[in-house]
Amino acid sequence: MTKCALPCSPVQNQERDACGAPGIDGNEAPRVSCRGPRGVARVSLLLRFSHWLAARPWVYDRVQRLAGAGVVRRRLRPRLAETGGRTVLDVGAGTGLYLSCLPPSARYIWLDNDLRKLEGVRSTPPARHALLGDAACLGLRDASVDFATCTNVSHHLDDGQLARCVDELARVVRGKLILHDAVTTARPISRLLWSLDRGSHPRSRDALVAAVQQRFDIEDLEQYSTWHEYLLLVAVPRPSRQATS
Repeated sequence: MTKCALPCSPVQNQERDACGAPGIDGNEAPRVSCRGPRGVARVSLLLRFSHWLAARPWVYDRVQRLAGAGVVRRRLRPRLAETGGRTVLDVGAGTGLYLSCLPPSARYIWLDNDLRKLEGVRSTPPARHALLGDAACLGLRDASVDFATCTNVSHHLDDGQLARCVDELARVVRGKLILHDAVTTARPISRLLWSLDRGSHPRSRDALVAAVQQRFDIEDLEQYSTWHEYLLLVAVPRPSRQATS
């Protein structure tokens, strides 16, 4: 597989709005009406503003806690207990919300493409290794990390991006991948939450499992419910064809 360089930019030279809406300041809350094209436009504007606001680290953390981050931590912690003394790459790490699931001796590497989240994680001690990069182009050496976590990220990736992300994870991980995300369901509350989510690519359980199985063997799989239906899986990379030839 062709390796790619890490698309990393100096923090001081990058300023952007995570939702692509720099002109929204939120000082005046628009009135919401769903009648006609103008009503749809108002709803769209309100959603863009809510996404822009949620990109702020302190808002993001509070939204995640309301959405059940504590439950996710309880599910992740036993899966990550064996990472003590090992290198753990957190892909799509956000504000490092699930860092507390790792043993203190784990060597943590934060990776995300959101500059504001990077600034948030750097402002919180202790100091951590942090990379501003892309889940589909990790920019790390082959077999360079023991574990990788990918928590609530896959629904932000289209099918091509997810396939490249899985390829990259299989390339850099020498131990295990722990992947967690919400999956589609017919439950009304879950469907409502998906309609508000910044991620545009929710998948069924079977579709997400199939994507991971392209490059990994799944060791363990758990499905549970809170507001959403969630999938948590543990997988090991399958040897590449080049390595076995």
